[in-house]
Amino acid sequence: LCSSLEGIGDYDEILRVCKEWKAVIDEYERKAESKGYTVSLGGKRLYNELAACVAEIGLGNLKAAQAHLSLAQEYAKGRSSSAQYKLMLTECKFYTAVGDFEKAIESGKKNADMLRELGDSVSLATMQTQLAETYFRARRFEDAATVYRELLPDIDSMREEELSSRLDEMRTLYEVDTLKMESEAIRIKLIAVVLVVAMLLILLTITIVYIQLLKRTRKE
Repeated sequence: LCSSLEGIGDYDEILRVCKEWKAVIDEYERKAESKGYTVSLGGKRLYNELAACVAEIGLGNLKAAQAHLSLAQEYAKGRSSSAQYKLMLTECKFYTAVGDFEKAIESGKKNADMLRELGDSVSLATMQTQLAETYFRARRFEDAATVYRELLPDIDSMREEELSSRLDEMRTLYEVDTLKMESEAIRIKLIAVVLVVAMLLILLTITIVYIQLLKRTRKE
């Protein structure tokens, strides 16, 4: 949800969602602890802080964004590559916003290298887009152009993958429709056979009754 809201620039709504999300997390943790359970909610808190950080960056509240980022950095320690990707992407955005381009580029390049090793082309394209923007805002236009040139094949590849996926889906739907049509044809044939047999039985019954009536008439 927050990613979709970021896409349309509705940062106030992101903050509202994050506030509600945090309240739910806090309440869940409180209830669990009151029952003697130990729960690990660091991952959920991490993504909540990252979303809030992005919203504050979008609204220009950089001090508030820094506070959220600091908490996110703590929650991200020892977590998965997916969590690290989100963190470094947000770091790149924040440092770009405050004009610390060296830190932004460091986070972006480190993130891009990790994503290349993982073979995550979709996340890599997102990171490269942000990195290119950072280079551009740092007035390193040649580096920005280089990243964009690297990004184009990834975009083409993703489009090919998306097209292939859609073709597979269409092929599957076609095969399903074909099977349905074949099944319907078989059903119609069976119904036709049943009707023919029924008509033959009726005709046979009528013939038998007619013959019996003729015999009775002759006897009389």
